[in-house]
Amino acid sequence: MTHYLVEFQRIGRTHTVPPSTLTVVGEADLCRQIRAIARPFLRSRDFDVCVDTETGKGFLACGMHNGGEFTVSEIRREAA
Repeated sequence: MTHYLVEFQRIGRTHTVPPSTLTVVGEADLCRQIRAIARPFLRSRDFDVCVDTETGKGFLACGMHNGGEFTVSEIRREAA
């Protein structure tokens, strides 16, 4: 398990999204949890979460539009 701090610059038109601490098992789980946070802020239900844990950056892809940006910082990694 890995613990990440996710800080959103914006989601949709909202620029005041509080940071979240997530405990995940793999990148797919990280994307699922970020999607759950972002969904209430977006009108579109069809969007993808794109994250690069190497660079610590991510965005929300809503068709041809950028639905938001965020950073991810690894806080702690635990042995399985």
